[in-house]
Amino acid sequence: RVTENGHCVDVDVQDLTFSVSYNADQVYCDIDGEAQLHFTPATNWFGTASCTVTCSDGTASSDDTFQIIVASVNDAPTLSGLPDINLDQGSNTLIDLWAYHNDVDGSDSASTYSVSFSPSSPNFSCNIDGNRVLSCSYPSVAPCSAGQVFNIVVDADDNQGGAVSDNFDISIICTTIVEPEDPIDPIDPIGPGDLIDPIGPGEIADPFDPGGDGP
Repeated sequence: RVTENGHCVDVDVQDLTFSVSYNADQVYCDIDGEAQLHFTPATNWFGTASCTVTCSDGTASSDDTFQIIVASVNDAPTLSGLPDINLDQGSNTLIDLWAYHNDVDGSDSASTYSVSFSPSSPNFSCNIDGNRVLSCSYPSVAPCSAGQVFNIVVDADDNQGGAVSDNFDISIICTTIVEPEDPIDPIDPIGPGDLIDPIGPGEIADPFDPGGDGP
């Protein structure tokens, strides 16, 4: 028989065999060779499940059913696979963040999203519309230097203690390229050898003879 504390005893002291039945969608139960019962909750499942243990001496059998309570534990969401993008100057890109987000404990809309980027720029901008669509743009009238790349970081918070982030690059394809100006030499702003001589080469001004006609 199976006693109240879950132990199987046989007054005839015969060898016993054990079996267990359970709902695998909730909890997996198993009995090892030493008659030890093990149970493992199904992935991301919580609630109350039951296992039924049966012991037999080959002639008679007895069983007992007991409950297993699995507590809920929050799993952090996932956010991955955001692609690198080439963005034409004067255009914008739209990314559906929900397509790259998953939360086994909740919905995509239950998470809160935020975005940041580097390096900082007065021209480049990114924002999230409707807590879902990421929009980034670079205006056509703004100065643009070839090779500009911005690293975008998107954060997702499930508001239950779980958070995750992912990042990707946006490379700007310039339509108006600003060429760098030649640097000005602070020591010789005019140019090497370009000395201004309002009087003339080799001449010294005479304040008493400004015309230069004296003896």
